[in-house]
Amino acid sequence: MSNRGSREIEGLAVLAVDDHEINRDFIRAALGPAVASLELAASGFEAVERCRNRQFDIVLMDLHMPDMDGLTAWERICRQAGDGLATRVIALTADSRPEERERLRNAGFHGFLSKPVAPGLLLLTIQRVVAGRDGFTEIENPAERRALLLDDARAARACGSPRRARQMREALAVEIDQHLESLDRAIATGRFEEAAECLHQWTGACGYSGATRLEKACASLEASLRSDLDSSPGSLYLNWIRTVESTRQSIRAAQPD
Repeated sequence: MSNRGSREIEGLAVLAVDDHEINRDFIRAALGPAVASLELAASGFEAVERCRNRQFDIVLMDLHMPDMDGLTAWERICRQAGDGLATRVIALTADSRPEERERLRNAGFHGFLSKPVAPGLLLLTIQRVVAGRDGFTEIENPAERRALLLDDARAARACGSPRRARQMREALAVEIDQHLESLDRAIATGRFEEAAECLHQWTGACGYSGATRLEKACASLEASLRSDLDSSPGSLYLNWIRTVESTRQSIRAAQPD
């Protein structure tokens, strides 16, 4: 990144919106030291309220949140600000489907990033959006999608350092232990929307942790649960259960005694 680009980013006020604590922790570590001001919001409603009281240069917006989705939150932010809004919004989401990106363009978003995103790519995308030459900024994410249970190199790239990657992986292990039973029960009893929201959060956390197989299993099962065509997740559910257990065992084995 050029010195000019670094100076532009250093002066920015940024709001990052994500309902998942692990993702907010990553953004705090990756972006906090690089910008003038960073605020974190855990919901769409909170983002709207923060923007009511302050104008940010950049909003990093998760799309799938249980109380208010990111597109609705951005529409409300724009409506309450009127014509004077100078804020630029970047989608930061695990949903990388082409149709989703087109929907974002049509909704007036200024850029797109797919989770997990490396700190350098996050900063570069913000720089390009601030420069305003692209219209809609979308830089290819070079993160590899290898079929490893735990991809240490990928986690280190996504998190910026091996130490940070280990911290994210430990947080994922805690979350699996705390929420696996309730998530499994939600799927088994047909509460698919509730389960899909949780799976979406796990997809992003798995990406930052390098849990590649579980990331793919969560994304596939979430898509099935959200589809009107499927009344049961079937074999995807069984694959997800096996992958969760394998990943949990691998995380425990990799932890120091």
